[in-house]
Amino acid sequence: RSVVLRNANTSESLTRSTNGAYSFATAQATGTSYNISVQTQPVGQICTPSNAIGTIGTSNISNVNVSCVDSAASLVATGPSVARGATGTATVQLGGAGVSGATFRVCVDGSRLTPGTATVPAGLAGLSCTVTSTGCPAGTGTGWACNGFAPSGTWTLPQTITLPLTAAAGATLGATPLNFASGPVMVDGSGNNLTVGATNGTVTITGTLSVGGNLSGLAAGQSVTLRNTVTSENLIRSANGAFTFTTQQANGASYNVVVQT
Repeated sequence: RSVVLRNANTSESLTRSTNGAYSFATAQATGTSYNISVQTQPVGQICTPSNAIGTIGTSNISNVNVSCVDSAASLVATGPSVARGATGTATVQLGGAGVSGATFRVCVDGSRLTPGTATVPAGLAGLSCTVTSTGCPAGTGTGWACNGFAPSGTWTLPQTITLPLTAAAGATLGATPLNFASGPVMVDGSGNNLTVGATNGTVTITGTLSVGGNLSGLAAGQSVTLRNTVTSENLIRSANGAFTFTTQQANGASYNVVVQT
């Protein structure tokens, strides 16, 4: 298991998978403030920081203590990599013991992803999930609302719900959150609220992009050969103006355009 801590004032995240002393790599000047929070909870646990906000004095800060305890129930969202225009499958796993009911919402950016019909396993009899934007962030937020109770006794966990989603053809590439809306609730057989550890996920939208630019200052009657050394493509231009290489590249790929001739 691992926990991700974050110093909001330096935008640095730190992943820890063992107990003991820790320190962020980014040093801060005397007089600057720090704000430490738990960015990602470990699966099946809830971690809480103490002495998390303060101001740097004349010595290192070493008392931002993080205490983790097992949660009675857990929700873990996992997102896929999905190409533009294609459909992928996200999942939510319910874990714990003595769980008889749950109410939660999982949200995505509706301008980039369209939720599909959820599949709830037979082991979660009584639970249903429907597509909705209610309860998700205002604007483009959309996702699934899940709610229900075991018809008798408690569910045998873990159980996994599958959530199909389709990336828009022109969706912005890269990572986008798959987040639980605030206040997931899971209850025991007597209807008492359990402590819930909720772990958010990430959907990565993939695709290809073009490489190009603008040519200026080329004299009349002259031509220039440009080359993208990464794709080994040559492009001959005999006029000023915008240009684009034919070969597209995946997001995250490198390019290197040089003048060959």
